Amino acid sequence: MIEDLRAGHLTEAGWRQRQQLAGCRVEPPYHLLVIDRVTPGPGRGPLDALEDPSERYRLLEADEAGTIIAPDTRGALWAVAGGSAGIALRHRTSALCRAERDLGVLDAGHADDFPGLLDLAARAGLAPRRRLRGVVLLSSLELPVLLAGLDPESRSDAAARIVGPLPGELLHTLRVYFAHDRNVGDAARALNVHRNTLAYRLGRVEHLTGRDPRAFQDAVVLQVALHLRDLSVPE
Repeated sequence: MIEDLRAGHLTEAGWRQRQQLAGCRVEPPYHLLVIDRVTPGPGRGPLDALEDPSERYRLLEADEAGTIIAPDTRGALWAVAGGSAGIALRHRTSALCRAERDLGVLDAGHADDFPGLLDLAARAGLAPRRRLRGVVLLSSLELPVLLAGLDPESRSDAAARIVGPLPGELLHTLRVYFAHDRNVGDAARALNVHRNTLAYRLGRVEHLTGRDPRAFQDAVVLQVALHLRDLSVPE
Protein backbone atom coordinates (compact mmCIF):
# COMPACT_ATOMS: atom_id res chain seq x y z
CA MET A 1 0.00 0.00 0.00
CA ILE A 2 2.81 2.40 0.90
CA GLU A 3 4.83 1.44 -2.17
CA ASP A 4 1.84 2.04 -4.44
CA LEU A 5 1.23 5.38 -2.73
CA ARG A 6 4.88 6.36 -3.34
CA ALA A 7 4.67 5.31 -6.98
CA GLY A 8 1.37 7.11 -7.55
CA HIS A 9 -0.39 3.86 -8.49
CA LEU A 10 -3.33 4.31 -6.12
CA THR A 11 -6.67 5.87 -6.94
CA GLU A 12 -8.73 7.46 -4.18
CA ALA A 13 -11.19 4.55 -4.41
CA GLY A 14 -8.34 2.06 -4.17
CA TRP A 15 -6.89 3.95 -1.21
CA ARG A 16 -10.18 3.67 0.70
CA GLN A 17 -10.70 0.05 -0.28
CA ARG A 18 -7.28 -0.96 0.99
CA GLN A 19 -7.85 0.88 4.23
CA GLN A 20 -10.97 -1.19 4.79
CA LEU A 21 -9.00 -4.38 4.19
CA ALA A 22 -6.34 -3.18 6.63
CA GLY A 23 -8.94 -2.34 9.25
CA CYS A 24 -8.16 1.37 9.52
CA ARG A 25 -9.64 4.67 8.43
CA VAL A 26 -7.33 7.58 7.71
CA GLU A 27 -9.29 10.72 6.94
CA PRO A 28 -8.02 14.09 5.65
CA PRO A 29 -6.25 16.27 6.39
CA TYR A 30 -3.47 13.75 5.83
CA HIS A 31 -0.12 14.08 7.61
CA LEU A 32 2.88 12.32 6.04
CA LEU A 33 6.19 11.58 7.77
CA VAL A 34 9.13 9.39 6.75
CA ILE A 35 11.07 8.05 9.73
CA ASP A 36 14.59 6.77 9.11
CA ARG A 37 17.29 4.99 11.12
CA VAL A 38 15.01 4.33 14.08
CA THR A 39 16.58 2.51 17.03
CA PRO A 40 14.05 2.29 19.85
CA GLY A 41 16.50 1.36 22.60
CA PRO A 42 19.47 -0.77 23.76
CA GLY A 43 19.37 -4.25 22.35
CA ARG A 44 16.43 -3.46 20.06
CA GLY A 45 16.50 -3.39 16.28
CA PRO A 46 15.16 -0.67 13.99
CA LEU A 47 11.40 -0.32 13.79
CA ASP A 48 11.23 -1.69 10.25
CA ALA A 49 12.82 -4.96 11.50
CA LEU A 50 10.29 -5.60 14.29
CA GLU A 51 8.45 -8.88 13.72
CA ASP A 52 5.21 -7.55 15.20
CA PRO A 53 4.05 -4.48 13.23
CA SER A 54 1.89 -3.38 16.17
CA GLU A 55 5.13 -2.65 18.05
CA ARG A 56 5.77 0.22 15.64
CA TYR A 57 2.48 1.79 16.63
CA ARG A 58 3.21 1.30 20.31
CA LEU A 59 6.69 2.81 20.13
CA LEU A 60 5.40 5.75 18.08
CA GLU A 61 2.33 6.05 20.31
CA ALA A 62 0.23 6.06 17.13
CA ASP A 63 -3.48 5.40 16.79
CA GLU A 64 -3.79 2.14 14.81
CA ALA A 65 -7.30 3.01 13.68
CA GLY A 66 -6.25 6.34 12.19
CA THR A 67 -2.64 5.76 11.10
CA ILE A 68 -0.85 3.65 8.49
CA ILE A 69 2.79 2.82 9.31
CA ALA A 70 4.88 0.57 7.07
CA PRO A 71 8.49 0.36 5.82
CA ASP A 72 9.41 1.16 2.24
CA THR A 73 11.86 -0.93 0.20
CA ARG A 74 14.80 1.03 1.66
CA GLY A 75 13.79 0.35 5.27
CA ALA A 76 12.44 3.77 6.22
CA LEU A 77 9.07 3.91 7.92
CA TRP A 78 6.32 5.83 6.18
CA ALA A 79 3.53 7.08 8.40
CA VAL A 80 0.25 8.53 7.11
CA ALA A 81 -2.11 9.79 9.79
CA GLY A 82 -5.31 11.77 9.65
CA GLY A 83 -6.37 14.83 11.59
CA SER A 84 -5.48 14.91 15.27
CA ALA A 85 -3.67 11.55 14.99
CA GLY A 86 -1.23 13.20 12.58
CA ILE A 87 -0.59 16.10 14.93
CA ALA A 88 0.05 13.68 17.81
CA LEU A 89 2.42 11.61 15.66
CA ARG A 90 4.36 14.73 14.70
CA HIS A 91 4.84 15.61 18.39
CA ARG A 92 5.95 12.04 19.17
CA THR A 93 8.53 11.91 16.37
CA SER A 94 9.91 15.28 17.47
CA ALA A 95 10.37 13.86 20.97
CA LEU A 96 12.09 10.77 19.56
CA CYS A 97 14.47 12.98 17.59
CA ARG A 98 15.50 14.73 20.78
CA ALA A 99 16.16 11.37 22.43
CA GLU A 100 17.80 9.49 19.53
CA ARG A 101 20.88 11.04 17.92
CA ASP A 102 20.74 8.90 14.77
CA LEU A 103 17.06 9.41 14.06
CA GLY A 104 15.98 11.36 11.00
CA VAL A 105 12.40 12.35 10.26
CA LEU A 106 11.28 13.85 6.98
CA ASP A 107 8.15 15.89 7.68
CA ALA A 108 6.37 16.08 4.34
CA GLY A 109 3.60 18.27 5.73
CA HIS A 110 -0.14 17.79 5.32
CA ALA A 111 -2.63 17.56 2.47
CA ASP A 112 -6.33 18.40 2.49
CA ASP A 113 -7.27 15.73 -0.06
CA PHE A 114 -6.03 12.52 -1.68
CA PRO A 115 -4.45 14.17 -4.79
CA GLY A 116 -2.48 16.37 -2.40
CA LEU A 117 -1.33 13.28 -0.50
CA LEU A 118 -0.15 11.70 -3.76
CA ASP A 119 1.90 14.81 -4.50
CA LEU A 120 3.48 14.80 -1.03
CA ALA A 121 4.31 11.10 -1.34
CA ALA A 122 5.92 11.56 -4.76
CA ARG A 123 8.12 14.41 -3.55
CA ALA A 124 8.98 12.66 -0.29
CA GLY A 125 10.11 9.63 -2.30
CA LEU A 126 12.57 11.82 -4.20
CA ALA A 127 13.95 13.59 -1.14
CA PRO A 128 17.50 12.50 -0.25
CA ARG A 129 17.74 11.13 3.29
CA ARG A 130 21.52 10.88 3.53
CA ARG A 131 22.87 12.58 6.66
CA LEU A 132 19.44 13.79 7.77
CA ARG A 133 19.29 14.28 11.52
CA GLY A 134 16.33 15.43 13.53
CA VAL A 135 13.15 16.70 11.90
CA VAL A 136 13.66 18.03 8.37
CA LEU A 137 10.84 19.72 6.47
CA LEU A 138 10.22 18.56 2.92
CA SER A 139 9.67 22.19 1.97
CA SER A 140 13.34 22.89 2.82
CA LEU A 141 14.47 20.29 0.26
CA GLU A 142 12.83 21.74 -2.84
CA LEU A 143 16.08 21.96 -4.81
CA PRO A 144 17.28 18.37 -4.11
CA VAL A 145 13.79 17.05 -4.89
CA LEU A 146 13.72 18.89 -8.23
CA LEU A 147 17.20 17.63 -9.10
CA ALA A 148 16.28 14.06 -8.16
CA GLY A 149 13.80 14.07 -11.02
CA LEU A 150 16.57 14.48 -13.58
CA ASP A 151 18.04 11.63 -15.59
CA PRO A 152 20.61 9.78 -13.38
CA GLU A 153 23.31 9.84 -16.05
CA SER A 154 22.89 13.58 -16.56
CA ARG A 155 23.11 14.15 -12.81
CA SER A 156 26.28 12.11 -12.52
CA ASP A 157 27.94 13.74 -15.54
CA ALA A 158 27.18 17.27 -14.33
CA ALA A 159 28.47 16.56 -10.82
CA ALA A 160 31.69 15.08 -12.18
CA ARG A 161 32.20 18.01 -14.54
CA ILE A 162 31.70 20.70 -11.88
CA VAL A 163 33.02 19.33 -8.58
CA GLY A 164 34.77 16.16 -9.76
CA PRO A 165 38.28 17.64 -9.28
CA LEU A 166 37.67 18.41 -5.59
CA PRO A 167 39.09 16.12 -2.88
CA GLY A 168 36.95 15.07 0.08
CA GLU A 169 38.24 17.81 2.37
CA LEU A 170 37.20 20.56 -0.04
CA LEU A 171 33.82 18.96 -0.69
CA HIS A 172 33.18 18.91 3.07
CA THR A 173 34.39 22.50 3.36
CA LEU A 174 31.97 23.61 0.66
CA ARG A 175 29.03 21.86 2.33
CA VAL A 176 29.74 23.50 5.67
CA TYR A 177 30.33 26.89 4.01
CA PHE A 178 26.98 26.69 2.22
CA ALA A 179 25.20 25.32 5.31
CA HIS A 180 26.24 28.54 7.08
CA ASP A 181 25.00 30.78 4.24
CA ARG A 182 28.57 31.51 3.09
CA ASN A 183 29.35 33.23 6.40
CA VAL A 184 33.12 32.82 6.71
CA GLY A 185 33.24 33.26 10.49
CA ASP A 186 30.46 30.77 11.24
CA ALA A 187 31.76 28.23 8.73
CA ALA A 188 35.33 28.48 10.06
CA ARG A 189 34.09 27.84 13.60
CA ALA A 190 32.04 24.87 12.45
CA LEU A 191 35.08 23.46 10.64
CA ASN A 192 37.31 24.28 13.63
CA VAL A 193 39.79 26.11 11.40
CA HIS A 194 41.10 29.68 11.19
CA ARG A 195 39.33 32.08 8.84
CA ASN A 196 42.50 32.30 6.77
CA THR A 197 42.52 28.50 6.40
CA LEU A 198 38.94 28.60 5.14
CA ALA A 199 39.82 31.42 2.73
CA TYR A 200 42.72 29.32 1.42
CA ARG A 201 40.45 26.31 0.88
CA LEU A 202 37.87 28.40 -0.96
CA GLY A 203 40.66 29.71 -3.15
CA ARG A 204 41.66 26.11 -3.89
CA VAL A 205 38.06 25.35 -4.90
CA GLU A 206 38.17 28.25 -7.34
CA HIS A 207 41.52 27.09 -8.72
CA LEU A 208 40.36 23.49 -9.25
CA THR A 209 36.85 24.18 -10.57
CA GLY A 210 37.13 27.61 -12.14
CA ARG A 211 34.22 28.76 -9.94
CA ASP A 212 34.54 31.05 -6.93
CA PRO A 213 32.24 29.92 -4.07
CA ARG A 214 32.39 33.49 -2.69
CA ALA A 215 30.61 34.80 -5.81
CA PHE A 216 26.84 34.27 -5.81
CA GLN A 217 26.38 32.84 -9.31
CA ASP A 218 29.32 30.45 -8.94
CA ALA A 219 28.12 29.45 -5.47
CA VAL A 220 24.72 28.49 -6.91
CA VAL A 221 26.34 26.25 -9.51
CA LEU A 222 28.64 24.63 -6.95
CA GLN A 223 25.82 23.97 -4.50
CA VAL A 224 23.66 22.40 -7.21
CA ALA A 225 26.62 20.22 -8.18
CA LEU A 226 26.99 19.04 -4.57
CA HIS A 227 23.32 18.04 -4.53
CA LEU A 228 23.77 16.20 -7.83
CA ARG A 229 26.83 14.40 -6.46
CA ASP A 230 24.93 13.26 -3.37
CA LEU A 231 22.12 11.95 -5.55
CA SER A 232 24.62 10.04 -7.68
CA VAL A 233 26.23 8.24 -4.72
CA PRO A 234 24.23 5.21 -3.51
CA GLU A 235 22.83 5.54 0.02
